[in-house]
Amino acid sequence: MIAFISHDLRQPLTAILANAELLTRPNISEMERMDFYQEIRWDVDRINELVSSLLECSKGRDSLRLAVGNIVKTVEHAIRMTCARQEFHRIVIKHHHKGRAVGWFDCSRLERAVVNLVLNACEAVDPGSGQIVIATTGRKDTVEIDVSDDGPGIPAMVQASVFRPFVTYGKAQGNGLGLAIAKKIVEDHGGMIRLDERCETGTSFKITIPFASPR
Repeated sequence: MIAFISHDLRQPLTAILANAELLTRPNISEMERMDFYQEIRWDVDRINELVSSLLECSKGRDSLRLAVGNIVKTVEHAIRMTCARQEFHRIVIKHHHKGRAVGWFDCSRLERAVVNLVLNACEAVDPGSGQIVIATTGRKDTVEIDVSDDGPGIPAMVQASVFRPFVTYGKAQGNGLGLAIAKKIVEDHGGMIRLDERCETGTSFKITIPFASPR
């Protein structure tokens, strides 16, 4: 668990550094400046949440914080966090949503799962022309999240083990924790995540979690 949380700490730290550098540009507008500042505030809050999770783990628990949340806002924030990294600026990330947007889940944790999937996709596609599509569908009792990319795909010999900790493929700096973290978060929600093995081009991961508010 310490390895998982340490892995996730790098994401908001990287976003803070990127937005801090953008704030130093002399030609940005006041509105842009406020947007960058707000992104930094969000990432600082995320680091505080991760440190709190680490403390909870040291006591033998790391429970979800379920509440009413908006899946569209959660995914859009995950996209912004990913796009803050300069090396991904030329990658096109699109998000499509249909159905209900408000449900009952841990926004922070689910966002971490989506970020990990999108980061994996960004590292797999062409950095100059890659495309990633996130499709979310809110149903009465569940929400589905599909993250697809146009990268080279995952070889059949690796597909069965992609969710195991420390299993990585095709990334020089990969540590094999991103998908394992996403899987744990999804399963903690009572949901499931799977690799779409029928995908003929690129890679597609599909998440389904309960979405209904408790009575």
